[in-house]
Amino acid sequence: MLALCERHALGAGFAADLIRRGLSHDPARAAILDKLAEADAPVARGSEPVAATARGTGAADAAYRDAMSEALLHRHNPGRAQLTDRAREFRGLTLLELARHALDRRGIATRGMSKMELATEALIGRSGLHSTSDFPLACRSLSTSCCGGRMR
Repeated sequence: MLALCERHALGAGFAADLIRRGLSHDPARAAILDKLAEADAPVARGSEPVAATARGTGAADAAYRDAMSEALLHRHNPGRAQLTDRAREFRGLTLLELARHALDRRGIATRGMSKMELATEALIGRSGLHSTSDFPLACRSLSTSCCGGRMR
């Protein structure tokens, strides 16, 4: 009991109380689990547990999305849209390859995902349409450029 309480940083006083109460192993383990659950219980709060902080100006993310959009726009209409130097990185990539690149860049593991899982994660997953993720915003920028903003 002492080792278990020590491993979970419950303190010598808690371990001594278990021993004083004469609990056998199973009831002591249950008491330890209850104590751990009590310490880990969610606290009613109206905000995030860690305050959100800005991570720079977002200029690098915007440049990445713009480069991806420029590559797609060039693929759509090469005579009208020049392939910029920053867009060359994305030249020839399929939409799924672009989606994988964007997800990997954001730290989302894509290895082993099927095409459908990859598309779902890129468009509506935890970094999808209701966020500021790169892939959906690059696609939106492309549709706005191609359709003159008529797709709203």
